[in-house]
Amino acid sequence: MSRRHENDDVHALMEAPLATQRELLARWGLPEAGLLILMSKCLGRCFFCAQRVVTNPPPAMITRWDPVDAWLEGNRTQGVARLCLGGTEPPTHPDFYRTLDRAREVGFTEVELMTSAVQLAHPVIVQRWWDHGVRTICAPIYGATAAEHDRVVQVEGHWERLVRGVDLARRRGMSVHLHTLALRRTLDALPGLAAFVRDRWETRLTVAPLRPKDMFDYRAEAVGFDALTATLADADVSLVGFPTCVLPDKPRQAPLLIEVYFKGQRTTYAEEVCAGCAARERCPGLVAMHAEVHGAEGLTPR
Repeated sequence: MSRRHENDDVHALMEAPLATQRELLARWGLPEAGLLILMSKCLGRCFFCAQRVVTNPPPAMITRWDPVDAWLEGNRTQGVARLCLGGTEPPTHPDFYRTLDRAREVGFTEVELMTSAVQLAHPVIVQRWWDHGVRTICAPIYGATAAEHDRVVQVEGHWERLVRGVDLARRRGMSVHLHTLALRRTLDALPGLAAFVRDRWETRLTVAPLRPKDMFDYRAEAVGFDALTATLADADVSLVGFPTCVLPDKPRQAPLLIEVYFKGQRTTYAEEVCAGCAARERCPGLVAMHAEVHGAEGLTPR
């Protein structure tokens, strides 16, 4: 997969030994955790992501056990409590439960998991994840109805399994965090989705910018900041990955996995308006491709 749109610093973080990750996260002002990636088969076919190495990866693309085991062993000396487990869909990895078992052996006491949550639609799986230390799940959602969500994920029945899975996870005691993307095709429905997430799961929906990739037309799908501001002005959402001057009154709170994931895209600043901004030091900037498509539209520097 091409990395031309990606942030090399974040890739270096995800591939680093645990001791180095601790140093980098502290330098970025982020909470302490271990970040481990398991590449395996995804259970969705989202139009902005799906390609063969994601939906049906060859064996060479699936994360091998030996480097996972060696990385986990680093915690015997580091003593980090929280393991953030991401990837394409970690629960489909052949060593998923083996990873969770070893994580507990080496001192991790809680797991934050990035997942589609569709496998959680079975109570037995929910209990098994809980017994293996999963305490937080981060899951994407693209609509408040099956029609809206499944149109993006392109798998019939995905929304129903996701909703049931999150219901059961929350009932078991897991913290649940839902995030979505700013897409033109779902923009008008975002306030309704935010209300659905709040009312059903008593949590705030996180909205993030679309990541440019080579398998779809970014120009046709990416939302401009003026349109986003107009749509979400009264919505109960949190933001991640957007410039600080875009909807500045909205909270910027998200689980570490979501925050790091959306740091993974290459960003820039619109120098003609950002150069003298008083908030620049703490601003993540804007997606580089977004700047190419929309320029400085919607930016209001301080």
